[in-house]
Amino acid sequence: MASDHGGLTEGLPTPHERTLDVVERLQRLMKQSAGEQPQRPDTLPLAAIRTAPGLFQAREGNAKEGDVDAGHVQALVRALEAKPSSARTLDPVTVFAVGGDAYCIDGHHRLGAYRAFKVTPSIPVEWFQGSLEEAITEAIERNQKAKLPMKPMERMEGAWTLVLMGAHSKARIATTAGVSERTVANMRSLLRSYREKFPAERPGKFQEVRNEMADRMPTGFSDEMKEAMIERFRSTIAEKFGRQAAKHNGLFAEALLRYGGQSFVTMLADYWGFIPEDDPECDF
Repeated sequence: MASDHGGLTEGLPTPHERTLDVVERLQRLMKQSAGEQPQRPDTLPLAAIRTAPGLFQAREGNAKEGDVDAGHVQALVRALEAKPSSARTLDPVTVFAVGGDAYCIDGHHRLGAYRAFKVTPSIPVEWFQGSLEEAITEAIERNQKAKLPMKPMERMEGAWTLVLMGAHSKARIATTAGVSERTVANMRSLLRSYREKFPAERPGKFQEVRNEMADRMPTGFSDEMKEAMIERFRSTIAEKFGRQAAKHNGLFAEALLRYGGQSFVTMLADYWGFIPEDDPECDF
């Protein structure tokens, strides 16, 4: 299934590569193979299935494979273990032809389970027919409908990918990614501002662009965006510190004080209602 025109290397995302760069790489490979009739077998070797999680997998986690929820992957592994040795397969993985390669657009957790279980035979696949834009849209829609709920920031990144590509109407993007039309409008405004301020730069992920443009963020900061930012802060703290922050809360509080200063900690305390109304200058 490997391509003769660079599919094994040129089409693969590189570290820190931005979404539009990956899109252009895959579009170039598709143009190079235009007119060819690639084989579309019902099964493929596991190693022959490529992943571009930043494009086809909006979920966070393992940047290499897109397997984001270890518990879900392990549940699938147990399902494989329970099957007879002659029938250890899961539902078909949906793949999309790019040149001579097959890219996973739905089934990243299944791929993770197959790898963890060290499956050696070919696995069942189904082929998505359509354009690259349609394949990306399909991937986002399937993630949105999946039993494993997408986190707020994951929905944001899915919507942002479609905004970057200029794909679909505001209503279609909102429905596809599971966000509000107001959020899509804010993203479009943010993208216009970014391109005005950095005309020579490629916009990256939504979170990155939002951070770069913090001083020009649209005033209509939607509840969805607030929730996504809160979830990002929470998951980052959990990832970096685990239970250590709660276990050593005094030390963690001191670290926050050194990071943000007295005014920062005072604002936090005020938000939580720990500063008496009659003593706003309370120094704890």
